[in-house]
Amino acid sequence: MVRPEATTERPPLEAVAVLKTRLVGARARRVSIEWVLNSQPAPAWIGAFEEAIAVHEPGRSMVDSAYGRPLVMPDETIVWSVIDTEMRSAVLAVESAVLSANSSLDSALGRM
Repeated sequence: MVRPEATTERPPLEAVAVLKTRLVGARARRVSIEWVLNSQPAPAWIGAFEEAIAVHEPGRSMVDSAYGRPLVMPDETIVWSVIDTEMRSAVLAVESAVLSANSSLDSALGRM
């Protein structure tokens, strides 16, 4: 009986895509937004996403809480609570950061 050789090669990092964006809660003037992703991002992608979000420097009206910045959750989602008037800005910031994180990883891996 021949056993296949074990491989230590890791699969390539997959580009992350937002499948849908939805409002998951509203209270007073705070809204919670959830972005459903196509897969669970790798740690390197999460780091690139967090760097991209830091560039956006959310406005002073963003909610100062555990969700003061968008969080990549372990269930293939990103969540963020913001002041209701900042919802559009938050959606655009996350969408831009997703694209930026994908681009950063592609550049780092030499892919186009």
